[in-house]
Amino acid sequence: DAILAEWEETKVNAAPYENIPLAEEEQIYLEERCKDYGMDFFLVIALMESESNFDTEAEGDSGNSYGLMQINSVWWETMSNRGIDVFTVRGNIDASIIILSEYLDKYQDETIAIQMYKCGEHRGRELLSMGITLSQAEMVVEGKEQIKKETTHS
Repeated sequence: DAILAEWEETKVNAAPYENIPLAEEEQIYLEERCKDYGMDFFLVIALMESESNFDTEAEGDSGNSYGLMQINSVWWETMSNRGIDVFTVRGNIDASIIILSEYLDKYQDETIAIQMYKCGEHRGRELLSMGITLSQAEMVVEGKEQIKKETTHS
């Protein structure tokens, strides 16, 4: 019965969600990739909102970051070598999942992992050594809970 209940919950709460402004097929793809990496779908959605406000062609950092997840140019070659094109929506998603999962595995804390994602590991660690946690990283983690609440109760 527990398995059936878990399946029902997954079925009811599975992408696509009406209140998330991302194409249905991309929501489903993202959810599958999150499951592959044991990652919280809503954390990635909150990060995506923070990074690009769901704009698939967003450019930041004077053209050095691109896409839904604002993959920085320092990652472009590494991801390309892994067969991932960060300039496609799904490649951008894949790159972000890989990067974020590495930080989550290493730091075991969502806020710190998001900080590393947002400003790079070197700068993120520098800030932590000074006792600084980015408010944007905290807002992503808080946003995850808000999105989850709004989505599962809609």
